[in-house]
Amino acid sequence: MKYDEYRKAGYCIDSGAIESAISTVVQQRCKLVGQRWTQSVTAVLNLRAAFKSGKQDGIRRIINAQMDHPWTA
Repeated sequence: MKYDEYRKAGYCIDSGAIESAISTVVQQRCKLVGQRWTQSVTAVLNLRAAFKSGKQDGIRRIINAQMDHPWTA
């Protein structure tokens, strides 16, 4: 990457702000009244990220890793 050019153009090249925003949104959604999340929240977030990025093969891998049997479709 051409960091110096991106900085001069005013682009944000640090991930801290994005990671903080994601953390805030995830915490807000997971701590709503009546929500009871355990370890499944990580699986749900991984599935959503793979789905939103168009990586359906990634979704299958995540499901297979979380379950005892392979899922085929």
